[in-house]
Amino acid sequence: MAFSQTTVAIPDPAFEAYLETAFAANITPDGSTTDGSITFTDINLITDIDLPTAGVTTVTDITGVKSFIKLKNLYVQDNALTGTVDVSGLDKLTNLYFYNNTGVTAVDISGCRVIYHIKGYGCSLESLDASLATTQLTDPTRLRYVYVNDNLLTSINVSGNTGIQRLDCFNNNLTSLDITGFTTLTYLRFQNNAITGSLDVSGNLSLEKLGAFGNDLTNIDLGAIPYTSFTYFKISTNNNLSCVYTDNASDFAPGGPLETAIGSNYSVGTNTNFVLDATECATLGTEDFNAFEFSMYPNPTKEHVTISLNDNASYQLINMNGQTLMKGHFNAGKNPLSISNLARGLYFINMTTTNGNRMTHKLIKQ
Repeated sequence: MAFSQTTVAIPDPAFEAYLETAFAANITPDGSTTDGSITFTDINLITDIDLPTAGVTTVTDITGVKSFIKLKNLYVQDNALTGTVDVSGLDKLTNLYFYNNTGVTAVDISGCRVIYHIKGYGCSLESLDASLATTQLTDPTRLRYVYVNDNLLTSINVSGNTGIQRLDCFNNNLTSLDITGFTTLTYLRFQNNAITGSLDVSGNLSLEKLGAFGNDLTNIDLGAIPYTSFTYFKISTNNNLSCVYTDNASDFAPGGPLETAIGSNYSVGTNTNFVLDATECATLGTEDFNAFEFSMYPNPTKEHVTISLNDNASYQLINMNGQTLMKGHFNAGKNPLSISNLARGLYFINMTTTNGNRMTHKLIKQ
């Protein structure tokens, strides 16, 4: 069977030299190994490119790699790559390893329709778009492993990939992280970023390892995940962390495994209003007052809460972002309040009496 020859421009001499050696049997000799191009007898036979590590090759540019349209595995880690790793359109590419190339600032995986494993840690990536809309995966569960820790990431988008099992994005500059729909996620590490607000992993029922320390989280919702299922659980140095919510009574009870882990093994930071035990929530306030008494129950609750106070007061119900969602007036005594329309999470009720006394309590909506 006759094959048509393909000439590929390879501007990087080190990359050209590697290809000339690795695929010598598939190359039509042109008398030079450093002329910036290679003529392949049948380029479709090449499915794997595995560069030797630094010290053997020092490749700075893999321009030309997109001509290998049958490429399944690209291993270019531990070299001297710079700029963008562009593998867009390689719709057979399964594994992409480009880690420990500190000059790499971007990666383009658009149209990589069967990508399975991305290893890009130890680079200088500023953003990563591995969303389903970008990769156009033939199967939304296809992408399983993403390792992009130790970069300069300010944003990461892996939305739509419902099969992700491991996501490592620690030691970056992220301020938010969306893990919605990752029901098969078992390993999540995003420590040492700048992520604020709430972390909801209640839908990630397969989660076994959670590294969330060194951020600025205010509350964490574990939902139905039992703490005892974790083999790795670190949430320390979130200095504004005020609540870890769990559906499991044995975890939530005083002296339970979650309290032991947070109170003994892992520091929750400097916040003295940390909520762990459900019985604490009924009387938890951020300030003490001699004259004004204010409590609410049940807390946590799903639909209604009763506010009990000894003076008339106006109130505001505020979410974690500081937005006022409800406001009104309570009379001294018991006052019912419906919160059935609120999303589950942590809220604050601010009270101000007629004589100016103020108090804030935390309310957990199940």
